[in-house]
Amino acid sequence: MTNSTPILSRTSLEEAKELLCHHFGIPASRSRIQTKSIGPVNLLGSRKHYLMTVSSSNGTYKAFAKVISVTSRPTCDSIYGTLTPTIIAEYSNLVHLNNTIHDKSDLFPRPIGLLHAPDYSLMLAEYMERYSSLSAVMLSFVLPRPQRTQEIVKVGISVLDKFGQLQKALFNPEYSSPDLECKLMLGKLSHSYSLSSQARSELASVIEQASARGSIRIRKGIIHGDLGPRNILIGQSGVVFLDWEAMQSNCMPLYDCCYFVITLVMRCVQLGIPPSQLNYISSALFRHVADLETQLDSCNKTDLFTRKDIWLGKCMALLQVLSAYERDAEGGGYYPLLRQRGRQIQYLQDVLGREMLDDGTIQSETG
Repeated sequence: MTNSTPILSRTSLEEAKELLCHHFGIPASRSRIQTKSIGPVNLLGSRKHYLMTVSSSNGTYKAFAKVISVTSRPTCDSIYGTLTPTIIAEYSNLVHLNNTIHDKSDLFPRPIGLLHAPDYSLMLAEYMERYSSLSAVMLSFVLPRPQRTQEIVKVGISVLDKFGQLQKALFNPEYSSPDLECKLMLGKLSHSYSLSSQARSELASVIEQASARGSIRIRKGIIHGDLGPRNILIGQSGVVFLDWEAMQSNCMPLYDCCYFVITLVMRCVQLGIPPSQLNYISSALFRHVADLETQLDSCNKTDLFTRKDIWLGKCMALLQVLSAYERDAEGGGYYPLLRQRGRQIQYLQDVLGREMLDDGTIQSETG
């Protein structure tokens, strides 16, 4: 990646003004545009965010602008593979969602336009005012307060409820075997260095049994692919999901929910929350995931069917997050809160052992 920050040209700003004025229905000839940098989204500075404001006698309107240099190669590592997402992909995905979902309120930013310059691409989208990043909101739980566990669960449930609305709007009743998902998990296991060889062998055996029996059918559909707290905004009027460049189809939608819960719990590990409270938060949120999934497809979802799906999605998310944290821990150099990686990896190891070996969802079929 490059560390250089793209500088918006006058031509691009004029083109952006034309798009914004057309979108908001105001005359471009009597309007002016202002831009304000709101910082890079990562330490390397390969992406830049801007707040763009167009003003006229009819009013003032705001938009969000994301800029990526053509020399940067952003990657998104998900359980379904390492992608090279682009602004073009994100804009296309937002357009698809906007055209597919009728009730668009508080689900994702509405796309406005896409511009190309020789050195960068710029995407314009609806600006979400009075929203805060979920990662930033989590910092308010740093101080030890008796009610913080309940507050975290409440926030997690509100996000899951909103994402449940999105899944309902994109619902696909197609089911298939988890062969691909099991293969991907085995690949993650084979490259894990923090798990002992015995643990990897035992976990691989459970995954292979789940695939070989053919007793699990999972619902396939559209997934976000990177539904962590950093890609979620919350506010008084709702929840908004950002960064749709890694969106994929024909995948397991429950993976998104499970990944969100696991990454939320990892934030709680960073905050120094005791293991007993971590387990309470995780259990409460996964119970809610089960309730939402049953409501979504009540005709097909028996209790055992739902538990199997969530078991699989949880295992996928655990292995994905463990893999990412292992890379962070051995990458060297400065990384925010790197000192927490050891605690997080240990927690993930413990949960993997409990969930994959002692869950009973797969073993229960053989009596």
